[in-house]
Amino acid sequence: MISAEEAFKKHGKSFTCITEKEIMTPRMPREDVIGEAEELKLAALADVEALVKAGCPRDYVTTLDERIGAYAHASSLWENFEFEKTDAKKQWLVEEGPAYEFKAELLHELQHALRKNPAELKYVSKISAGSGRRDLVVDLKDITVLGKKNEQALKAIGFDVTKLDKASALHEKLSDLLSASNMNPEKLEELKTQAYQAYTFLQQAIAEIRANGQYAFWKNENRLNLYKSDYYQSLRKNKKAENESGTTA
Repeated sequence: MISAEEAFKKHGKSFTCITEKEIMTPRMPREDVIGEAEELKLAALADVEALVKAGCPRDYVTTLDERIGAYAHASSLWENFEFEKTDAKKQWLVEEGPAYEFKAELLHELQHALRKNPAELKYVSKISAGSGRRDLVVDLKDITVLGKKNEQALKAIGFDVTKLDKASALHEKLSDLLSASNMNPEKLEELKTQAYQAYTFLQQAIAEIRANGQYAFWKNENRLNLYKSDYYQSLRKNKKAENESGTTA
């Protein structure tokens, strides 16, 4: 047995060639797709000879586990990409306010320390003029460079030089958060398509296994039920109950 990521890599060429017209859209939650496929896998492996005799390609049964893994990994990549973007934006909002305050504090101290150095004071003014999120990230880096260059002047006013290391670390952190929070719609669509292709690759096997299982075990109700979707059977029962309730109301 191989991991979901390994299955994704192994079968990538097989499902990424599935065309837009061939792509199937999942109509049930990801967890239900995977859960039902896992249950079907156990039944199919036990009945593999009967399924093959009924007309099911053996490959669909023997690769079902890897198809499940490929879909699980592809859909996880898509969902995690969306989650990371949302999480990064939330984290940025937490860090943004204190970062602006820290920047203002550092510029205030640099301006005082370099008040007798017109050439360097120009850089302080230039940094001060920056506004916006991208400027905040860049400014923290510039402050670090300028501060380390004029460390002696800063020490002369009682400046805590460890603040420069803090500014550098904050620059790295905010840079990562800003990059992560900028949603790339093309990348998102690419991962979504990839997940749907992997789902289609899985569903191709599921459909054949179920069709042949229902044919082979049409007189064996216990095994026949193993080749039906619990999710859709449940939906049909609920719909029927709603209709009956509406009729008697």
